[in-house]
Amino acid sequence: MEKQRKHEEIEKKAISIKRELFGERYANASISQLTIPIWAQNKLQQFLKSPKNFLVFCGNPGIGKTYFCAALIDWAIKNFNTFRVWKEALLFQKLRASIKDNQGDYLQILTGFIDDELIILDDVGSQGVNEWREEVIFDALDFRYNQMLPTIITSNFSKKDFQEIYHPRVSSRLFAAENTIIEMHDAPDLRLQGL
Repeated sequence: MEKQRKHEEIEKKAISIKRELFGERYANASISQLTIPIWAQNKLQQFLKSPKNFLVFCGNPGIGKTYFCAALIDWAIKNFNTFRVWKEALLFQKLRASIKDNQGDYLQILTGFIDDELIILDDVGSQGVNEWREEVIFDALDFRYNQMLPTIITSNFSKKDFQEIYHPRVSSRLFAAENTIIEMHDAPDLRLQGL
């Protein structure tokens, strides 16, 4: 009875968080409903059993990267004391506002935004790349990488795109050998298929 009640509480909390962070469309997102190939499911399961370093999920628009992030909320609630989800645009917006309000040193503010046990960073590169945005992404990745904290990152960019667009120090951290990489650039757009 107690176990069932706790499960229901977690499920209710997860749905609420998914609605708040991702919108109603993703409120019932579930790992079991992910539409990714078996090889990607196997990589995901390995990461979920032993979350460390980065899980990088890259692919063209519409393959379910945001759904993927939302689906991981239930797992995050059960496995971490603290976690935070950032869409790249919101991270930049909050960081700019805090800097403008003189709330401290840039790196200190950024670290405060990304020092949870788990960070999910959705849609990296979606805001375009300029010198400041690249610096923010590098500093965030560098902090998480050096601390060996589990970090989930999604992007429309491929490994090749990261290597061509960003400084090599960004792609070196993202695609380090110990990270879990899922690249699906030939997958169909699920939105266009009505899924």
